[in-house]
Amino acid sequence: SIEEDYVEEISRMYGYDKLPVAIPRNNTVSRLTVKQELRNLAKTALLGLGVSEIQTFSFVSPKSADKVRIPKDSDKRRFVKLINPLGEDTSVMRTVLLPNMLSVLYTNFSRSIEAVRFFELGNTFIDLHEGGDVLPVERDMLCIACYGKDESFYTLKGIVEETLCAMGVKGLMFRAETQDPSFHPGRCAVLKNKDGEVFGTVGQVYPDVTEDYGIDCEVYAAELDFDRLCGLASTEKKYTPLPKYPAMVRDFAMVVEERIQVGDLQDAIEAHAGELLESVKLFDVYRGAPMLPGFKSVAFSLTYRAKDRTLKEAEVNDINAEVLAALKKEYNAVLREI
Repeated sequence: SIEEDYVEEISRMYGYDKLPVAIPRNNTVSRLTVKQELRNLAKTALLGLGVSEIQTFSFVSPKSADKVRIPKDSDKRRFVKLINPLGEDTSVMRTVLLPNMLSVLYTNFSRSIEAVRFFELGNTFIDLHEGGDVLPVERDMLCIACYGKDESFYTLKGIVEETLCAMGVKGLMFRAETQDPSFHPGRCAVLKNKDGEVFGTVGQVYPDVTEDYGIDCEVYAAELDFDRLCGLASTEKKYTPLPKYPAMVRDFAMVVEERIQVGDLQDAIEAHAGELLESVKLFDVYRGAPMLPGFKSVAFSLTYRAKDRTLKEAEVNDINAEVLAALKKEYNAVLREI
């Protein structure tokens, strides 16, 4: 029925012993693909941060979507159904990694393990075309989760940041997220680029979800689109000589409404400080007296430096004043007097 069948039949009739034999080359060099190298970099970084790797089955129960509160109209409910499943609990292919991760966390929690950090880098499958001849969308996802008395949203955020740094991923920002039903609305953020594209979610798993899994403590988890992160990754290292000229640092604290996000303030600072701004760092967030209810104090440290000259005091003061004026205009931020 195919060409190969004819070739095989002719070869058999002619005689395999009469065909020339070629010795395989022994000077070929194998190497990892770029994606395999990035997988190894991510895994090495996570292991170095005390996060243990797990591997779970790709076959799951369709009820897993209900347990993590995936919306009814979400593409994450478009399961690839198995023709001959072993049972209801393994009748579809997973679309997210979080349910399996929570099951593993429960196993450890039920055995009185006080603190754990796990990650899984594996495939997910979404049947966007509802069967037929079109293959499902298969993507690599990275799920990281932890619980314990020393764990918080910020420890998990730090783990994610270090992993992205190891992969050479830059240009992503954390932005507050309140609409994901799997996560606590006040302790959740999404990873976005400047175009608003989402690359993952980080936050505390919603208490009702952890309760469904029998976990009686706060659980923090991140689910990242590893395939898309690979598109941003760059392992190329560029040498930059040490600066010849001194830097000038300006610290200030602003009083803003509680609803104002720190990331938005930082974006405004970078937009108005110009090319002389070398770095901007948040070093304090304060709530309480003498702050009025609904307000907070946010303190930044701005470092200015020129590559070709020593900056003048008046020059830096003018830039800093322009930044403060922009924050006042855009966010009604008032310079805090200490």
